[in-house]
Amino acid sequence: MIHIKTKRLIYTDAQSVSELFWDIRSWTNIWNPIEKVNMLYEDTYCQEFMMNVVRDNKLEIVRTIRLRQKENCINFFTPIPPPMMTHHHGSWRFVEIERGQCLVEAERHYSMFKGKGETNETFEIRTNHFKEKFHNRLNNILNKFAEHFDKQLGNIL
Repeated sequence: MIHIKTKRLIYTDAQSVSELFWDIRSWTNIWNPIEKVNMLYEDTYCQEFMMNVVRDNKLEIVRTIRLRQKENCINFFTPIPPPMMTHHHGSWRFVEIERGQCLVEAERHYSMFKGKGETNETFEIRTNHFKEKFHNRLNNILNKFAEHFDKQLGNIL
């Protein structure tokens, strides 16, 4: 299992950040690789949806189930993960640092498919390259949410 963790300070309160992260339909306006979200089930603490996501100019259809732990954590797993993965789960955590400042922590755990006939060395190189790209993608998501709140609050420098 491969593990990635990153974080980003966002200049607004943790509840507002948590609410926007929970509103998966709004992601299409913030993170443009998400083309479409089809909600299958939703209540206050649970969501199940199918999401069309573009990665490396290819469309992926991912099924995700998310569980909300109060307002400070969203855990999820993907019974239908991105096509290069055999398993994928993670979380978003929202920590109020001080009034008007929220630290968002993104954590992911995943395993990747090994190609038929792929050598261990090639698989390791591909896996490490993907991990770097995935880490950058998580940082980009966090940056887009930070930009969204900066625009909303007029904090653009």
